[in-house]
Amino acid sequence: MPAVWFTALCLLLACAPWAPASAQARLVPDVDSIVLAPHAMVLEDPSGGLALEDVEKLPMEAFRPWNPASGDINFGYSDAAYWLRIPLDAPPGTPRNWLLEIAYPTLDHVQVHTPVDHWISGDRRPFGSRPLAHRNLVFPIRLAADDTHPVLHIRVVSEGSLTVPLTLWQPHAFDHASQRAYVTLSLYYGMLLALMLYNLLLYFSVRDANFLRYVLFVAAMAVGQLAANGFGNQFLWPQAPEWGHVSFPVGFAATGLFGALFTRGFLETARNTPRLDRGILALALAFALAIVLAIFVSYRIGAILTSLAGVSFAALAVLVGMRCMAKAQAGARWFLLAWALLLMGAAVMGMRNLGWLATNFFTTYAMQIGSALEMLMLSFALADRINTLRREKAMAQEQALAAHGALVDTLKDSERQLEERVRARTQELEAANAELSRSETLLRTLYNSSSDAVMLLDERGFLGGNPATVDMFGCTSEAHFRSLHPADLSPPTQACGSDSTRLANQHIATALAQGSHRFEWLHRRADNGRIFAADVLLNAMELDGRPVLQAVVRDITERKQAEEQVRSLAYYDSLTQLPNRRLLADRLAQAMSRGRREGLGGAVMFLDLDNFKPLNDTHGHAVGDLLLVEVARRLSGCVREMDTVARIGGDEFVVMLTSLSAHRGEAEIQANAVATKILSTLDTPYRLTLNAGSSAETTVEHHCTVSIGVTLFNGQEAGTEQIIKWADEAMYRAKEAGRNTICYH
Repeated sequence: MPAVWFTALCLLLACAPWAPASAQARLVPDVDSIVLAPHAMVLEDPSGGLALEDVEKLPMEAFRPWNPASGDINFGYSDAAYWLRIPLDAPPGTPRNWLLEIAYPTLDHVQVHTPVDHWISGDRRPFGSRPLAHRNLVFPIRLAADDTHPVLHIRVVSEGSLTVPLTLWQPHAFDHASQRAYVTLSLYYGMLLALMLYNLLLYFSVRDANFLRYVLFVAAMAVGQLAANGFGNQFLWPQAPEWGHVSFPVGFAATGLFGALFTRGFLETARNTPRLDRGILALALAFALAIVLAIFVSYRIGAILTSLAGVSFAALAVLVGMRCMAKAQAGARWFLLAWALLLMGAAVMGMRNLGWLATNFFTTYAMQIGSALEMLMLSFALADRINTLRREKAMAQEQALAAHGALVDTLKDSERQLEERVRARTQELEAANAELSRSETLLRTLYNSSSDAVMLLDERGFLGGNPATVDMFGCTSEAHFRSLHPADLSPPTQACGSDSTRLANQHIATALAQGSHRFEWLHRRADNGRIFAADVLLNAMELDGRPVLQAVVRDITERKQAEEQVRSLAYYDSLTQLPNRRLLADRLAQAMSRGRREGLGGAVMFLDLDNFKPLNDTHGHAVGDLLLVEVARRLSGCVREMDTVARIGGDEFVVMLTSLSAHRGEAEIQANAVATKILSTLDTPYRLTLNAGSSAETTVEHHCTVSIGVTLFNGQEAGTEQIIKWADEAMYRAKEAGRNTICYH
């Protein structure tokens, strides 16, 4: 007896206890598709030596029926070849052309034998050799016109999971179902691509390695899913069957590897759960080993190791998430929910590949379902992480403001010390003048050693100065200094906009009348024309019987710059350079005081952007900042120079109008004209360019409206905070009224 017949006899004996063959699959015209698993008879060929002729000669009792309760046909991981016999009932009038779909594209070798045709396909063969160009394995089934009981024989061999979901389709129904499946999977891959690009942009923005790990995780998942769904073989590597063969286990092993690395970085497991962190590292190494085994050693060993590691990592990641959530780790709750969904899908897929779960729609697409839900949940986790970083930044800014406050106090103390030193130096100079006749040597010593510029002048010009004077004013010598006129060492106008000559004459007259006069002045060096601020003390005295002035000049440029910098930090918004809440309150108090004195009115408008948050969530805070700067510019162009535009936080702005009519009706008309102009100006779409001029330049178009709450004042109302609160309440009514509108308190 030949060996093959001996093998067949053994199989017949082994299968004897099984139930009789399942009923024939009846083909009728009004049925679009038939699931063939309930009608399949199974024959295991451990040696793989049976040929079609041998299998056709075997009686039906040699096959065992597939249990319909098990779902799609799934033999797990096996070295054996499996033959499937499927009897069909095709009465006259039945369509004779059908399509057989095996919806598991990672099968290595598949043979389909009908009474008319014989087909060979699988992922170990180039995609172009398939009978039909489709992501799954699809075979034309032609039935002879007189054959009412045809039989299909299918032989399947694969190093991976032997899952054989069989469906017999009418061609038109198959085309319709394929289109829906292609669209659905395209949307899924679009989600993967969007998530990957979004997190890649975040990585380039914040330079947080967790975003890069997540991008690699999504990319690896995409490779695995492309292989699992057949998209890779059809569209990306149709001429590379060797890579198409291993891309499935390699892709999912890489998904597990980068998922483990992301978990360690995002939850900081080395610090929060050091023992479990070692388990994550071990599983990461297992995933890496699975990649090497699948490519260079054995597909099956690599695939089994990937499935086992995936099941283990699913449980471990959930446990780590629970531990970190108990420790109030930022983002842990969203991570736990996201990864529980994703890893549950991975675990279901792994157990299906091992044959522990039945193959059905849920187990087949568990990974896609879990990963789609994971995208939504994990976006919340990343948003929670960004919000945490934002809170930390706000705390750092508060600390910086406190430090600046301490700097202001230090500068004030320094100024007091400076005033004390100036007074002391002046007293020394006055004493030296009183003792001039008796201690000329001592006076000259003090005069020459002073670090401040000390000089004498009368109505004709400078009479002389100490060495510090020569250095401070950029002169080559004292003679050079005496040849200059005071107008040569002053700019045409001072910081207040007044004429230097006229203002200087006023200071001189004051000093002569009072005997002493102190003020600040802008000077110009003779050598390079640089302007510097100085503290000037004028003392009236007599020299040879005629009145002269002694001037003590100290360079305070650095102090002025420091004061201006501190003032800017204390009173202006660092992003838009608009006044902040503190400066707004000061100006509002001044406007109310002026309103009481002069009988004038004013208005406070509280503005809140209507759709600012979606722009931040979609394109990031850098684009949101560009929008805030553009809004500030447009608002400033809508008001007069005497009015105030302030940013008091987030996307909230306040516009204060002054010098309005004291009559409420007229003031409301004036305020409404400005508010209407603001609505129109801000309603114009924005074109925001990020990284302008660089290779990474990005332009975002956004439409943003504003809700405005207005309250009027004439100086008789409550305090400034109450007025702003009234305007804020009116703004919320504008929000409730449909936004992009104006409400009055």
